[in-house]
Amino acid sequence: MECPALTHHRVNTRYDSAYDKIAHALGFRSVEESTNAFVTNYDYEMRTKDKHTKQDAIQSYIDDPSDANRRTLNALGITDRQVKEAKIQQERTAKERAKNGRPNTNGKNRSSQHKKEVKRETLLSVTDDEE
Repeated sequence: MECPALTHHRVNTRYDSAYDKIAHALGFRSVEESTNAFVTNYDYEMRTKDKHTKQDAIQSYIDDPSDANRRTLNALGITDRQVKEAKIQQERTAKERAKNGRPNTNGKNRSSQHKKEVKRETLLSVTDDEE
């Protein structure tokens, strides 16, 4: 059985017969709909559990960078970049995290973004000069 895409509580089941429509109107779900809901819920719980496990492993490594914690990170597939990013995010305040977004940990400078901002400023200044 295929794992259904996330539907955000939308139902893809068709109710063709009068019995199915009445049962659905009374709040009952078909077997197919129940199975899809169960699989989706289980998938969500597993992804959430994996996410929390990785967050706990990163936090443990930040608190105590021992070999055992390093092996745990490697076993979970967590990269040094993710640890570095988590450490930077931990040191920021909530306002800084909201304003600046995710930190740049890949070592590349953002000159192209800076050039775009400069270009926008020049276009705005040109339109202001014309008026």
